[in-house]
Amino acid sequence: MFLAMAAAVSTIAVYELARLTGGSRLAGVIAALLGTALPALQFFNRTYFGYLIPCLLLGWLAAYHRRWAWAGLGFGLAFIAYFVSIVPIGLSCLAIAAFHLRHERWTKWFAFGLSALAPLAFVEGLFFFYTGYPFLWARSTFGLIWRYSGVVPSSSHSSWAWLIDSLVGSNGWIPSILLLVGIVAPLVLRRRSAGLALSLTFVGTTVFYVLQAGTGRSP
Repeated sequence: MFLAMAAAVSTIAVYELARLTGGSRLAGVIAALLGTALPALQFFNRTYFGYLIPCLLLGWLAAYHRRWAWAGLGFGLAFIAYFVSIVPIGLSCLAIAAFHLRHERWTKWFAFGLSALAPLAFVEGLFFFYTGYPFLWARSTFGLIWRYSGVVPSSSHSSWAWLIDSLVGSNGWIPSILLLVGIVAPLVLRRRSAGLALSLTFVGTTVFYVLQAGTGRSP
């Protein structure tokens, strides 16, 4: 039930982000329909990514409206939901800082950073209350990231042809092309800085994970 609710929130957030950055309701409807039709996204919505995706999207939506405390909270919750989101979260923060926060006062930076750390502080507080060990969750999580990041599994595939076949085969050629066009369009049109920042984040995240998967490495 909670995953279904999270998927519904993701769809609404995708519509709103596409509408705001694309400048029309049609762009929002197309993005929402494409998102719900992608088999890969339907699969991820049934996993831990199902909680990560809406938090990340809501963080971007809050950033678009310059609600920096809510934006930071969304990114912080996304990291708590599934720690592999550290790459898109890091790129999101860099894009937001480069295109938006650099024009704001230091108090906005402080609100963004403090609210991003609030979920981690809450989780660490719970772990400390029940176990008595400080920073247990963070030490365990970052230890796993450090240990397995870049590791080449013994059963991994390093074939780029296999990777392309897996990506396109899971979604189909037409949806894959439409998704690519939707991601790259803000880079070409450059109508809104928010759309450009979001597009750069998507492109950077995609390139990172494609390189990791194409070389057979763990993300």
